[in-house]
Amino acid sequence: NEFVATSGNWSLASNWSLNREPLAIDNVLIPTGKTAFLDANQKIVNDATISGNFVINSGRSLTVSGNLNNTGTFNINSGGSLIVNGTSLGNLTYNRNIDANKWYLVGSPLANQSVVDFVVAHPNITKGSGTGNNRNVALATFDNSKPTSQKWIYYKTGEVNGIDGDDTISFTGTLNNNNVSKTVVQGLNSFNLVANPYPSYMNSADFLTGNSGAGKSLKTQTLWVWNQNLNGGLGDYETKITVQNFEIAPAQAFFVEVDNTLGVNFSKSSQSHQNTDTFLKTSRPEIKLNVTDGTNSKYTEIYYIDGTTTGFDNGYDGEEFGGITSSFQIFS
Repeated sequence: NEFVATSGNWSLASNWSLNREPLAIDNVLIPTGKTAFLDANQKIVNDATISGNFVINSGRSLTVSGNLNNTGTFNINSGGSLIVNGTSLGNLTYNRNIDANKWYLVGSPLANQSVVDFVVAHPNITKGSGTGNNRNVALATFDNSKPTSQKWIYYKTGEVNGIDGDDTISFTGTLNNNNVSKTVVQGLNSFNLVANPYPSYMNSADFLTGNSGAGKSLKTQTLWVWNQNLNGGLGDYETKITVQNFEIAPAQAFFVEVDNTLGVNFSKSSQSHQNTDTFLKTSRPEIKLNVTDGTNSKYTEIYYIDGTTTGFDNGYDGEEFGGITSSFQIFS
């Protein structure tokens, strides 16, 4: 089924050579000189060949049950998602919308994205202290071997050729369409920053249970995301546990705490499409208790679930984030 319009939406039947929207059994072609916009959700095709231009709109999703061959341009806009069950050839670009002048934990949902290329593509990332090539840019890695005040290692202008906040960041690379393993380290603490490696949503419960237990790395079935909307807009780390079934959005990074250096694994089978973008969003609190010391605000969530105890129930209870020090916390 070939896209025949010069530019138009996927859902319009007359834009296709078979005069209907593609079905799950169809092999789809977006030819050179044509631009197609996926404006519908949860679409499935067999093979997909892109030699023209293809855009998955925000909040829309596509599953390629066979193979993807891209020699044109392929963009996925913020909240959109793609799953390829077969092989994937060619570069894709994932565009993630974020608010300016705020901090985020992000990671590339594609393979082979270099830091230098990322920085050059985003000349508006905020610059910090220092001058010339030694000036900090607001992009950093987390090193748990360093003292608390030095764990964020900021890139210098001379290392990445400059950057200063816009509302869209883009990642370009090839699709991770197999299981992905990431190394972890134990330093002065055992917190590691990792990210969803897929341009689709990933079930947190699958990730946490799959990396916990004998012969696995996670200390508890807990992860932490940075939520800029917490603590009166100052931001704070938000605890996520297995029972919440949090869907980790494309480009969402998060912390885990490890007991060893066996690594963590992301399963291709845990990918999904969602109707709502879950980037930095919460799931289902039962009781939420908020406290403040006049400057900082903290909260804890309380659940009543059959079969749990008054002790620590792994997967139901989460720890405080200990990757940084904090003089004010609340827990139950």
